[in-house]
Amino acid sequence: MELVEKSIPKNTNIKQILLEVFSALIMAFFTSAISGILKYDLIRNYYNLRLVNPEEFKFFFLIFIPNFLVYFVLLNQLLKKNIEIVMSFIWLVFILLFAYFSPVKSLAIGSIIFGIPALFSSISLNLFKPEVDKSKKVKIIDLVFGIINVLIFIALIVIYILKSKTDYIPPDAFNGSMIDNGLIYYDHMKERWSLALWLFGILTFLYLMFKVANDYYLKKPIEKTVWQNVLIIVGILILSQIVFLSLAMVYRVKVFGASTYDFGIFVQMFHNMKNFEGMVTTLERSVAISHNLVHFSPIYYLMLPIYMILPFPETLQVLQILIVASGLIPLWLLMKHFKTNKFFSVVASLIYSFSPALITSSFYDLHENCFLAPLLLFVIYFALKRKALPLFIATGLTLLIKEDAGLYLFFIGLFIVFSEIFNNKENKINIKGVVLGTLISVSAISYFLIVTNFLNETGDGAMFWRYSNINIANDAGLTGIITGFLLNPTFFLATFFTPLKINTMLLIIGSLGILPLMIKNKAAFFLTVPLIIMNYLSNYPYQHQFGFQYFYGSVTLLIFLLLLAEKDNRDRTFIKTNISVSHLINIFALLGLSVSLIHGGAYLKERDWVFKNYQENQVMYEDMLETLLDIPEDKVVVATGYLTPYLSQRYYVYDYDYYNIYHPNEPIDYIVIDRRINATHLTEIINECVDAGFLVSPLSTEYILIFEAE
Repeated sequence: MELVEKSIPKNTNIKQILLEVFSALIMAFFTSAISGILKYDLIRNYYNLRLVNPEEFKFFFLIFIPNFLVYFVLLNQLLKKNIEIVMSFIWLVFILLFAYFSPVKSLAIGSIIFGIPALFSSISLNLFKPEVDKSKKVKIIDLVFGIINVLIFIALIVIYILKSKTDYIPPDAFNGSMIDNGLIYYDHMKERWSLALWLFGILTFLYLMFKVANDYYLKKPIEKTVWQNVLIIVGILILSQIVFLSLAMVYRVKVFGASTYDFGIFVQMFHNMKNFEGMVTTLERSVAISHNLVHFSPIYYLMLPIYMILPFPETLQVLQILIVASGLIPLWLLMKHFKTNKFFSVVASLIYSFSPALITSSFYDLHENCFLAPLLLFVIYFALKRKALPLFIATGLTLLIKEDAGLYLFFIGLFIVFSEIFNNKENKINIKGVVLGTLISVSAISYFLIVTNFLNETGDGAMFWRYSNINIANDAGLTGIITGFLLNPTFFLATFFTPLKINTMLLIIGSLGILPLMIKNKAAFFLTVPLIIMNYLSNYPYQHQFGFQYFYGSVTLLIFLLLLAEKDNRDRTFIKTNISVSHLINIFALLGLSVSLIHGGAYLKERDWVFKNYQENQVMYEDMLETLLDIPEDKVVVATGYLTPYLSQRYYVYDYDYYNIYHPNEPIDYIVIDRRINATHLTEIINECVDAGFLVSPLSTEYILIFEAE
């Protein structure tokens, strides 16, 4: 299928009116939010969303509707060319009040982070040369609002300093947002930040010295051989990361450090897939069930051919690392499409490879989410190239990753559509781009509704319970979430600025050099929404902590924004000079590189415990493996969690902690127990096995205790 490439003249008035309407809606909404902060109390605004009453819509519309009309008239009649700076002002006023009334310092930190885009807009509108000449009136308005916005941002910093020195008194009320004044970083993390800043200082000094020497003295391009040597070094670094992380995850299995959840279930699933029995596992829910009834993930079949050749648990660990690394391919294609310079391309590739978020997402063993990294970048690439057939293939594969993959695609589609409408420099709209973006979003939301309905009706149910914290009532569903957001966005901000969430948020933003917040194309901020929804809105702890699989998609989209920030700013210069803004962008990229190398490298270094552990206990681990492999594959086995990955190449295997041995689904042949577990717990298990009528098996060894049926 190939869409015909067509363009139609863009009616500038229609585009301008759409922009004014869209902007007025946003400004009116945040003005209503400001009114809510001032009208309602601290507990309702920051702690307890359940205090929101739908009756509040009366007050909301009383503020929203007249403000929308006023803003629209102002933007249409007086501020037509100042929309961006005025919107930045309204946003900064909202987060200033949010920070001022906030009870803890982490909320003030979050306000500073979220204020950076408005600060950047204010500075760029006044200090960067405009693409088109602005009238004196427009310049004055930009300058006045720009100065006010900078002062508001400074006030945010002052508020944070004051909050840091203020004692926190927990409320005697329900704390639904889970905010507190807890520690954000331990000492070892502060040391890593210190090292990253030192490295950033050194790299910045070298960059500036080289640019001065080359631009003002040498005045010649870098020799080809120099770039070849740089690429070789970068290639070695990236390859070393891939090899080291792969080996670390292999040895995690060899030292029996990977457990049932979430590795044994997938080893068993692939064993059954290899035997043409489908994606069935008995470990996941203690009954024979297709994994697709828990998470709809047919994408796993792409890994099956390799597993059929190398049917070992370790194969799955290595495949995940390689799949994530393959994201460098679409990343390179995107940089080629954007005509990214060699320097930034090298830095971006290293940032992707050493991203702390992406590296640690592989630590918790195999998950289908790993496919998000390459496939989302392929979707964006084909969408930007307007190649319909490969785009639909990439979109289809992405949807097969998981039921929530449509979330990422939905916002990618919105990014494409709004970019075509509002960010197209030419006086025309490319119909093909708009259609493709619309199809991505529509197919994503349709697929999401179909699959989640399937899981709710036939399977284990979509895991919407993880977002109960942002619902005004347990039984309100999506309507309750939307109502809560419209009437109390303050609570939503509060819930994703808790100390533990700020911990990873600062690392993510720092490892990208703050560049995703310095985007000229405001439609690109649609691509930040998955990070907010997937990682920070829920209080489910694993979704916002490093070391789990939930950052593959959201951080990959931010890495794309890294490229977009460079593209948007490379041709801009500072006003009344010929100094390129690209130098500033490159320096921020060096910050991202420094944070990624230090923190990503440190997370990798932490994995070397598996090698030492294996070397020190090699005899034990080899004996344990030999014992497990001696158990016939046609037997029904119940085992403790860290033994199941090597016992999963059979149709029936269960995790002891989640299985009732007194009332089994099938007659149990063996109960296999890891003697490394806590002595008290081991004694409890032994007593339970004896009570259930099992006898100690002669297959037992020094390290593994085995019971068998009488």
